[in-house]
Amino acid sequence: MSEVRVLIVDDEAINLEILTEYFADEPGFTLQTAENGEAAWEILQAPDNRFDVILLDRMMPGLDGIALLHRIKAEARLVDILRFAHS
Repeated sequence: MSEVRVLIVDDEAINLEILTEYFADEPGFTLQTAENGEAAWEILQAPDNRFDVILLDRMMPGLDGIALLHRIKAEARLVDILRFAHS
C-alpha cells in the first residue's frame, strides 16, 4: 500500500497540531503542513511535491482557502488532487 500524501493548511497552530496528531496514529499517511495560503502555494509549486489530499482552512489572512482553491483548480498539474477529492 502506498502512502497517502496530505497537505494540511491552516493559520491556527492548534488546528495544525490537532490534525497532525490525529494522522500520526493512522498508518499510511505522510503529512506536510503550511501555516497560510501563500506557504501552501509555494509548497504546491515545487515540481517534486505530490499530494493526494489537501485539508484546507477556508478563512485565513492573505491568500485565503477559497482563493487558494481557485489557484489549484487553474493549475493543470494539480487537477488530480481535485479529482481524488471529488471521487
